[in-house]
Amino acid sequence: MTKLLTRRLSDASALLVGRVIATAAEDFEKQHGPLPAHLAPLFAEFSAATTALQLEDAKTDAELFVFDRVADRTLSSFYRAIEAQSTLYSGDELLPLTAAQKAAREAAESLLAIAFPNGTSFLKLPYGAQFLAMEKLAAALAEPGPKAAVATLGIEPGAARIAAVTKAYGGFLGIGQPVKGPGSSVPVNDAWHEAYEALLFGVIGAFQRTPHNDAATAAFLTPYTTEVERLRGAERKSRRAKKNGD
Repeated sequence: MTKLLTRRLSDASALLVGRVIATAAEDFEKQHGPLPAHLAPLFAEFSAATTALQLEDAKTDAELFVFDRVADRTLSSFYRAIEAQSTLYSGDELLPLTAAQKAAREAAESLLAIAFPNGTSFLKLPYGAQFLAMEKLAAALAEPGPKAAVATLGIEPGAARIAAVTKAYGGFLGIGQPVKGPGSSVPVNDAWHEAYEALLFGVIGAFQRTPHNDAATAAFLTPYTTEVERLRGAERKSRRAKKNGD
């Protein structure tokens, strides 16, 4: 999940989207004719992935899904803290920096290049791939150079938190000591997102610049984006409730 999908869905949400797309695809074919032959295996794989979700334990997935959100927030916050230091001390050609400020900027830029060469785009990857990226990040932060840069910026607690979150994430995936179970549904959830993105790429390629483009988008992409917006709205509502003490 690296190009089109902006958010990973839990098993329950993915299953809902899969069912809606199955119905929408039938309606699309009734109105616009059968899908191109090369899309048939992609749609079959997506359908199989959706069916497989029904066989998984939703509780285990829900726990990992919630923890994935914790990991995403932790990593994003750490990244933003480093990026802020880099931006804060820019413009020295107009307003000279002190030696300490230059050191902070250099430390931040070094960390961004070494630990976050592609920003936080890895947070959109399937669970397994995200863990590998997190593990690589944690290892990089433990190296002498980055470790010194972290100390210069005074964000050692954040780096320690990254290491702890990465270890716990691995536990949810069944790597090392489990935290809350083996996360048996993870491969199935990953497979669904990969199958869906492959189908979506195929559909976009087949129908862009054709009279059926809008209908294809409504059938194969809109169910996903609608669910993403529903989840975001629910999270905003929850945050407001907590802020207001409800």
